[in-house]
Amino acid sequence: MSLTGRHTFIPSGTLHAISMTPDPDKGCTQVRILHMDEKPVLSGYLESLPDANHFSITFCTSEQEALELLKNESFDIIIAEHRPPGMDALALLRDACLISPSLPFIFFTDSRDENLPIDALNGGADHYLRKSGDRESVSRNLRETICRTFEKRTAARDLEESERRLQDTQADARDVMQIKRAEETLRKANKKLTYLSSVTRHDILNQVAVLVGYLELLGEDLKDRPGVTDVLKIIETATRKIEQQITFTRDYEELGTKEPAWQNIGDVARNALRYQKMEGADVAVATGTLEVYADPMLGKVFSNLFDNVVRHAGKFTEITVSFRKEGEEGIVTVEDNGVGVPDAIKERIFARGYGSHTGFGLFLVREILDVTGISIRETGEAGKGARFEIRLPAETWRC
Repeated sequence: MSLTGRHTFIPSGTLHAISMTPDPDKGCTQVRILHMDEKPVLSGYLESLPDANHFSITFCTSEQEALELLKNESFDIIIAEHRPPGMDALALLRDACLISPSLPFIFFTDSRDENLPIDALNGGADHYLRKSGDRESVSRNLRETICRTFEKRTAARDLEESERRLQDTQADARDVMQIKRAEETLRKANKKLTYLSSVTRHDILNQVAVLVGYLELLGEDLKDRPGVTDVLKIIETATRKIEQQITFTRDYEELGTKEPAWQNIGDVARNALRYQKMEGADVAVATGTLEVYADPMLGKVFSNLFDNVVRHAGKFTEITVSFRKEGEEGIVTVEDNGVGVPDAIKERIFARGYGSHTGFGLFLVREILDVTGISIRETGEAGKGARFEIRLPAETWRC
């Protein structure tokens, strides 16, 4: 089959309403795809597949044309090539988010721009695929990516619908059974999304591990060519950044999914210290029998605080974890005698993406504590050491 110009391609039958979600192992149902490229190559990759009739493709050659189609028609996925200025997938991604924020976006490109994958994923793209390689493998990977992306979007729709129904039923507390049914639907939708993101994350991390391995091998083979090795180091740094970001999504996804529990702060802090290198530093944990009612991820709070000391405190020799009462509140303090935190950034260090490492550590700390209403702030003096105060509301601590 062949495609020319702007048109809609439906290999078999006519476009029909979607009533099922796709399963990569069982075959997709009809998926409506908006494809931007110089030529309608997408159909060529998909037509050899046994379930090619499940993909309805609308083809266009510029972002302006794509945006007009988005305003007037409904699609499940956007798949785009990137050849600026006339075919700018990054611009289409940005503008498409304004029209349909939840519409999945896949880069399918042969661009050699080394910054494009990072720009695409940071811009909100769901996947980045290259056209290069064995055609059969590319076709199979493309199909699986489309199906999984479609399934994720359908699950998200189910979740939104479940939340809407739950809100509606809460307005009428007398209908207890209806609320229970809505909660069960929401639970199932959450379970489905969690499983899907776990599989996707696992697949990405596997590919990142392969990529890092090959980069290390190339670095060894090309170590006598400084210009090339410098480029490889940049690529490896960007790849490891992606790995760190994906790992963060796993931690953030687990947040709040389990019931809070009473936890002994001394035990939690000492356990976190076991995984940190504190050679030459005096570490004291003086919290007595204090227990805190917090999310089960409380250990990551102390792991990240200690890791922050190791990475940013400079030449520190002391770390102290202590507890005091202040009215009905309890205050756990984690402090060191390192370089401290400048006044200008005391609040910014808790923002997502801030910092020279992953940019997620202290952001995650605040999010974990906030599950049970606990807060944290930095109150140290620059030049004399950092001091993090964890403020415990009356109902969240006991001795």
